[in-house]
Amino acid sequence: MGDLKLPKKTLMLWQIRVLALSLILAFIAFYFCFSIRIFIIIISVLAIIVGLLIFWYLPCYFKTFKLRLTNDGVIIRRGVVIKNSHFLPFSRLIYTQSFTTPLARLFKLRAITLKAARSSLTVPEFDKDVALELIENLSRGERL
Repeated sequence: MGDLKLPKKTLMLWQIRVLALSLILAFIAFYFCFSIRIFIIIISVLAIIVGLLIFWYLPCYFKTFKLRLTNDGVIIRRGVVIKNSHFLPFSRLIYTQSFTTPLARLFKLRAITLKAARSSLTVPEFDKDVALELIENLSRGERL
């Protein structure tokens, strides 16, 4: 079985989330910039950070994210600057859970949480059908 990759809708969802959060922070900083001049510098730095996050980091992160089901467990690889690899054996998997947010529901996406003893892994949003099929296969301890 090949690696499961995140859909492009997930990248757009996360870009919208980051943009919304940054607009709220920029509005707060803009509100105070008339009384304290340092906030103009803060707004400029925030704009540069958000631009890098939206147009460089998030696309790179979502390109590197890979989920693979093997005969023994789940392997998740992700990371841009710091690369992470997680292996969760089926024998340690306690339960799987699917959740969605109102914005993700508009895109028909669902995130997945894999709970094991003393740890948990959250998988970003997949298409609803893929997420439900993945949960079903994980609950049976089978690969796709």
